[in-house]
Amino acid sequence: MILSAFIIRPDGATMLARSYRPNGAACSSDPLPPLVKATVTLFHSRSSTRLEKAYTLMQGDLQWVYMFFKRFAIVFLTRGDGAVPVIAKKMLAIGKELARDYGHILPSWDGDLSALTDVARMVDSIVMMDTDWVTDDVVRAAEEVVDHALEYGEVSYVGVFDMHGRMLQGNVPESHLLRIRAAIDQLVPSGATGVVPVELGIGEFRAYLLRVRWLTVVIATHRSARRVRVMSVAGELAQMLDRAVAQLVDN
Repeated sequence: MILSAFIIRPDGATMLARSYRPNGAACSSDPLPPLVKATVTLFHSRSSTRLEKAYTLMQGDLQWVYMFFKRFAIVFLTRGDGAVPVIAKKMLAIGKELARDYGHILPSWDGDLSALTDVARMVDSIVMMDTDWVTDDVVRAAEEVVDHALEYGEVSYVGVFDMHGRMLQGNVPESHLLRIRAAIDQLVPSGATGVVPVELGIGEFRAYLLRVRWLTVVIATHRSARRVRVMSVAGELAQMLDRAVAQLVDN
């Protein structure tokens, strides 16, 4: 379980501090402990520190997880039994969204939290996302997406996968699953639906992958199919799945 999340500048200034309770509530967190803050500034100053890689530090039954980006670092406090690969994907998702939407203001940020509108909401949505949450309703929503996709003549196969690469619904050939699962493993969860699909060439086919929260929609066509048309269909399917999952989460 993730207990706290922090976004820290290379100079040690705290940009965001959030705390999470077992009941799902989120609130402002206590300040980052001096030792942890010193670790952030030390690692940021070392040329050997790898960006977008998770570093861990055990402290009793708790675990500090660090991930460094060019202009900031993300720090999670978790229970010692937290699964680092899943935690790292959440940190990477937060880092990519923060760099994309706020990277232009980070170098000159003066501590004004109003300049970071909606960052807390974005961080909370990703931290509290249950990446293992796959109910019968989610599977039924995936089935509707697959059925809708197969109505398009250009579509050779389609599938909806969970974050661990397990196909919930679809007709993806067994011989293509290994490549697709390897590609899914490189994706990160997101609080928003992906816009630009990841393209993957497999033999005579071209597969397109779009992340929808912690799920992935995969649609494939023959290489001769029109790319623009297929990408449009992939986006339509992703939005369809996102709306269905949003209703389930809100309920």
